[in-house]
Parts: sequence; C-alpha cells; structure tokens
Amino acid sequence: MRRTMTWIATALLMAFLAVGFIRQHWAPGEDTKRIVRPFGSENSQEKFSVRDHVDLATAANAGNKAGVAKPLPPPGTPLKQILSDLESRAYVGDAQAASRLYDDLGKCARVHIANRTTPANSAQVLSEVGGPNSPAATQATDARLDGIQRNLDFTRANAALCAGIDASDVAHLVPATLQAARLGNTQAADCYVMADLNTWFNLGLSDNPQWMNDYKENALDIAKSAVQGGDWAMVNELDWAYRGGFSAHNLLPQVTGLNLAQAYAYEKLWALGHPADAAHANVQTQYLANYAAQMKLSQTDIQAAEAQAQDMYQKYFNSTSGQGVPRNTLQACQLSLH
Repeated sequence: MRRTMTWIATALLMAFLAVGFIRQHWAPGEDTKRIVRPFGSENSQEKFSVRDHVDLATAANAGNKAGVAKPLPPPGTPLKQILSDLESRAYVGDAQAASRLYDDLGKCARVHIANRTTPANSAQVLSEVGGPNSPAATQATDARLDGIQRNLDFTRANAALCAGIDASDVAHLVPATLQAARLGNTQAADCYVMADLNTWFNLGLSDNPQWMNDYKENALDIAKSAVQGGDWAMVNELDWAYRGGFSAHNLLPQVTGLNLAQAYAYEKLWALGHPADAAHANVQTQYLANYAAQMKLSQTDIQAAEAQAQDMYQKYFNSTSGQGVPRNTLQACQLSLH
C-alpha cells in the first residue's frame, strides 16, 4: 500500500510540474515573465476601482448601444483575447458580459492558486507517504491525493482559457465580481458580499485600496437586493454578519455593525424557509427561543423581528423552501480547490 501511494504521489507531482512547464514554455501567447510574478507585487501598478472602469468603458462605448447586445464570444475562448472587450461591455451594463467576465476570471484565479500551491502540497504528501500506515493516516493521505488530482484536472481543463493571463489580469476579479453582482448575478453577489481579505490581498488589495471604499459603498445594498431577489444564501450571510460572526478577515460585519435583533430576524427567516418535520418542530422552536435568549432580546424585539421575517418570507421568497442551500458561508466563493 505504501509503495502504491508513493507511486501515485510521485506521478501526481511530476504531472503537475509538467503542466507547469508546458504552461510556462509553450502556452500560445503567454508572457512567461509575468506569469510567475506574485500577486500584489510592485510590478502591478494598475488600480482597479469600479469607478475607473465605468469611466473608461463609458468613454470607449459612448453611444454604442448595439455593442451591449452583441453575442458573447464562444465558451472557452482564451480570456486574454477577449478580456478588454468583456470589460468594456460589462462596465456599460451588459449583464451577460459581466457574468462571463466574472466566471472566466474566477477560473483563472483558481488556476493561479493551484499553480502556486499544488507543487508544494504534492511534495509534502510525497514526504509523508512512507510514514505510519494506520487506516486513519491512509484515509487522510487518500483525501489529499484526491484534492491534488482535482487541482491538476482543473488546471489542465482551463489551461487554454487562461493562457497568457497573469497576476495583474487576475486582479480584475474583485471589481468584476462587484459589477456582475450589481447587474444581478446571484453567485457574484454572494461571493462579493462575503469578501475575504486573505483572498483580496492575494489578488492585489495592497495595490488597490479603492476596493475597500467600493465595498463599503456597495456591499450592503447588494446584500439587500439579493435578499429581495430570493437569495437564501444571502439570508445566511446577513444572519452571521449582524451577529458579528465570520472572522477578522471578512468585511461584511464591519459594514452591517452588530445588530442582534436583525440577526434574529434573518435566523427566523432561514427557519421559515427550512421548516422542520413534525418530529423536530419542537426542537426548532426551542432552538429559536434559545437563540433569542442568548442575544438577550426583549419580547418586543422578538415580535418585531419575527414579523419582519414573515414579511420577507412572503414578499421576497413567495413562501417557498430554501432547502439545499448550504449554511457554510465560506462556500460563497470557490477560488480554492480541496
């Protein structure tokens, strides 16, 4: 078993390094000097505020309403070839172009992350394969090997799409996510509102301080619009934010502030969309009671919050179920593979 796992780990490591070698030396049109530049380096001088994008796109497309309606490039078109066009269209209000820009940049960000992390992870697994071979250790190693294989598969599948895309291009992802969210992309809204500072720093936050101002100006409006559009994931995000949840790396609680009555309203709304069966109804009722007690809410606060939750449930969700939406808020952005 140890020998088999050693061969697997070695094969994965060599395959990933081979993919990296191919990408650096033979990917068509790729700038190999820029591909290895770290995110947020001193060589990345562009500032990517949404306001700047809007000004540039408006100047480039003034009066060209027909451009917004033209078909998108075929799926899989190398992003480097169409990046400027997608941005120009997205920032004058083309929702389809904004979503395509968000999706393709997100894939290329994941490729960059995989390129940076997978060789080291592979080497670490390889160094541990000869260790104790308990069932738990074997299971853990298998899981890590599966994750490495997913990274390798994802990188291979998107190598052509992301050829020539470097760190400064990937830094466009943050404002692109905001624009897609503004234009109604629910997944982009969930991702943007859940902003993770660790990810943003990797994408170039230190070079782009305007991102923080953009977030403060837009995040709560986007969150409320998403709820009004029936987005259950955003209900969960606001619940956690109003109670001061997440970690120091998340921005939303800094925008919402601590508001335990609002947190209870969103927790109640979540419960309305995820009703317990008859056998567990009392458990859910007791959970909500304990939730309110922990927050030290008055009966007046509880009644007002429950009325607000019921109103939102009927008005924005048409009294329909939210079953299937995960409570793990970290799943809002899928920029890393595990």
